[in-house]
Amino acid sequence: MYSIKQIKDLAIKISSFLEHGDIIALNGKLGAGKSTFSKFLIESLGFSYLGSPTFSKIITYNNENLQLWHADLYQAKNQILDEYIYDIDNGILIIEWANNYSNIKMLDNIIEVNISHLSKDNRNVELIKYGRFIKFEI
Repeated sequence: MYSIKQIKDLAIKISSFLEHGDIIALNGKLGAGKSTFSKFLIESLGFSYLGSPTFSKIITYNNENLQLWHADLYQAKNQILDEYIYDIDNGILIIEWANNYSNIKMLDNIIEVNISHLSKDNRNVELIKYGRFIKFEI
């Protein structure tokens, strides 16, 4: 069981491991906390959070060291991510509703964060690590 503060701490810890080419795949029902986790992760990477990309589908963040894409696939199709996947070595990709992206299992260096809502202040979080993330103790 994770409180909102523990979710924030988890996002900060994961952000410390991230490098170009990494994908954070978020899954959970509406209201589970995917956007909240994304906000904490984006802020811990030094960006000002611009909101959920539910309607824009993808928000791009840039600074001198990093390109970050934040995608929401709640209503989007696979094709919206394809151009970003080809450029993944140049940045980091956060995908909300990642289970809607059928090609996700074909990619490397993914940390899958499955969030379920338990109560107003508590969530269950399951982490599944692929590629280089397997070696990290999170």
